[in-house]
Amino acid sequence: MKGTFYLNLDKKSFFYHEYDIIWFMKMTKNMRILICVIVLLVILSAALFGSEYRERMSEKQARQEKIENQYGKTLHLDDETGVSKAVLIMIEEADHSLTGDYPLDEAFYYWIAAQFGHDAIVDLAYSVHQGIATEKIWRECTGESIHTLYAEYCKEKSFATYTTGNVTWPQATDNSTISVVGDLCFSNGWYTQNMLEENGGALTSVFSADLISTLNQSAVTWANNEFVYADGGTPLEGKDYIFATEPKNVANLNALGIDIVSLANNHAYDYGADGVLSSMKTLRNAGIRYVGAGKDIKEAMQPQYFIVGGKKIALVAATQVEISLNYTKEATEDRAGVLKTLDPEKFVRVIQEAKENSDYVIAYVHWGWEGRLRADEAQMELARAFAKAGADVIVGNHSHRMQGATYVDGVPVIWSLGNFWLSTGSLYTAVAQITVPKSGALEVSVLPCKQSNLYTSVLKDDNQRKAFYEYFADLSYAIGIKEDGTLGFRTGEPDGSFAYYSGREYAKRTASIDLDGNAIDGVGNLR
Repeated sequence: MKGTFYLNLDKKSFFYHEYDIIWFMKMTKNMRILICVIVLLVILSAALFGSEYRERMSEKQARQEKIENQYGKTLHLDDETGVSKAVLIMIEEADHSLTGDYPLDEAFYYWIAAQFGHDAIVDLAYSVHQGIATEKIWRECTGESIHTLYAEYCKEKSFATYTTGNVTWPQATDNSTISVVGDLCFSNGWYTQNMLEENGGALTSVFSADLISTLNQSAVTWANNEFVYADGGTPLEGKDYIFATEPKNVANLNALGIDIVSLANNHAYDYGADGVLSSMKTLRNAGIRYVGAGKDIKEAMQPQYFIVGGKKIALVAATQVEISLNYTKEATEDRAGVLKTLDPEKFVRVIQEAKENSDYVIAYVHWGWEGRLRADEAQMELARAFAKAGADVIVGNHSHRMQGATYVDGVPVIWSLGNFWLSTGSLYTAVAQITVPKSGALEVSVLPCKQSNLYTSVLKDDNQRKAFYEYFADLSYAIGIKEDGTLGFRTGEPDGSFAYYSGREYAKRTASIDLDGNAIDGVGNLR
């Protein structure tokens, strides 16, 4: 083609036509300089690429020669030296996409062989050596992810203990479900606690037995602790509602099977920084984990991890509330408090860090406005930011009303679970049940419940369940709900894949706010 130069990098020479050189000389000086610079850049880029490629190939060849020199060109991993060969292959050939950037050494791989047998380490090595291994290979060979394996190794060997201080291994169970419930309040003088005390402290007087059983049988149960554990102290001045109880009442959480609570809410600070510290101490003494608050901002931003179904699950929490007030203080470098996310930057970093160190991230967010039945645009923007950061499921609360669900950039979001046990009226509430699969995305379902007359129970009657799911669908967008409550992303018109569909307007519920406004002790959704 006229005006085109041909470059041969091997011979390092240019080929051109006679007319091409005449055409080139007729160009302006600046144009000739530009072309020469471009050609020079091409030559330099090719040289650099070639150098890097040769360096990589040289490293690969060196690793191969090391293995061959020690064990021969034919790798027999099934003989008595198979484990040693396999360990060497893993050290020399497994890259960071497989190791998760953990410092895996010989001791770790020999531990794999001891824990899971000869075949496990050999199968790992074969897959790596043949270049067909992906991160799934850990699960296929051991039944666990690399995140879980490294945590277990560190725990057993007391190695890098700083990495396991916030990791929990639930009691042995075949259940791979994480149950999340909404606002829970054992505050002295409040309607719920008064009812419990009037019945001698019997939890079955305020929660149905099957609901208590469900929470206890879950691998992990997570609640929003909407009050302070304080034995004395000074409440905040000027705040309309102050929720607090004695530390001894934390036993109720143990009896309900609650393993972890969110302290990222607008009542965790009702007794100031001292109240936050008292709550955390009480929870630690009871063996209950917490997220979303801390003695300083570093602790408030710390995820908690649970090993469920062979996977490492990160649980994180933050509060958008208060939006227009500032009774609840964010933790600082030298003050206890909560983690706020009115500006999402900090919580986004929390999610990103958690994602790097786990298989899945579940975010629990205190957001929105009391009494509202639907999320607003600010919540939608936050959900987008959290989904982009790596959250696999997002669950919300604070509205004191159950809201619907949707998918934000492929991530399931339940905007609010409502009051689990806090109101005097008749309110729908739900248990979000998040199941950890062997592979693929987390599965989310909604267990229908109702709080009525200060008693929270699972809805079992078919007609009641149908009414619940129709209500939930009416408040949702672009979702389908199966008969068992499993949520799915809805595309197009109803095709029979689900029992209930958002957009059907089963009862023409179009209001955005409950008729009782912000009253958290009035008659709610069921009217």
